[in-house]
Formats: sequence, structure tokens, C-alpha cells
Amino acid sequence: MPITRSRLLLTLGLGAAFIAWYFYWSSPGVQIPKTFARIREGVNESRANLIIDQLHPEYSIKRCWPNLLAEYGDLAAPGQLLLLARQGLQIVLRSHADDPLVMTYDIHRITDRGDGTYEVDVSMQLSTRSGHAVSIVDPPIVHKRFILARASSIFPALYIKSHEPLSANP
Repeated sequence: MPITRSRLLLTLGLGAAFIAWYFYWSSPGVQIPKTFARIREGVNESRANLIIDQLHPEYSIKRCWPNLLAEYGDLAAPGQLLLLARQGLQIVLRSHADDPLVMTYDIHRITDRGDGTYEVDVSMQLSTRSGHAVSIVDPPIVHKRFILARASSIFPALYIKSHEPLSANP
């Protein structure tokens, strides 16, 4: 077999392997757990930015957290609300510096909605490293519906676009 033919076959084989890997890597079965794992990492490492970075550009704080920042809701632009939420989340995470928060989650079901979004039935639990339960979100996130979508047609990551309305406990 001439050297050029073997190189062509090798190139085609590597190209096919890359395409197969990309389709596997971009599948919802891979990307949805990665999204929630990044949120868990953000909580466990007290990194509000990592948590907020998992939100889709179309995520609405007003719709998903109707009682949060209510006094600012009509005055602040969406970008300002996101900044306020980021700062508030960082304050919550730092307030547990002596006994940091940890998060666990369970993905119960993933449903393709057929429009490029995925409905995810998920439960999340927050506690401290010493094992004390923490009630920061009301109602607790047990079998709650989250909608995830891609922010780009090129990159496979899925981001939280919306979820059932939640409230923060003071």
C-alpha cells in the first residue's frame, strides 16, 4: 500500500473517530450530568461564579426566583440582577466558611423536548461538610423540573435555561 494511501486512510479514520467522539461528548446524557457536576463543584468550593456560569443567557432571575431581589426587580436590568444574584450567592457561600456547604444531586429523568431543550427531573441537597442539613432554598429541590439548552450551536455544553420558581430562605 503506497504511503499516501495509508495516510489518507489514517486521516479518514481519525476524522471518523473525532466525529464519533464529538457526538458522544455533546449528547445530553453526557452534558446534563456535567452541568450539575459544575454546580456541585461551585458549591463545594464556594465559587459563586462557577454556579452562575451554568445559567443560559436567556435565564430569567425574575421568573425563576420571583421573591429574590423583589425590591430591585423593576429597577435593575437583567445584567444587574445577575450581578446582584452573584454577589448574594457569594455572601451565602462565605457565610458558611467555618463549615462549608456541600451539594449532592440526583438526576431522575431526562426528556428531550424536541425543540433543542431538555427537561430534567432533578433533586439537590445542601448540607455542611460536618453533615448538618441546610435549608437555603424553599421549597426544597426535590424532583424539580429544570430546562437545559445549548447557548451555542458549536459548543456542546448545556446550561440551565429555566426551572420551577424557587425562593431563598433568609
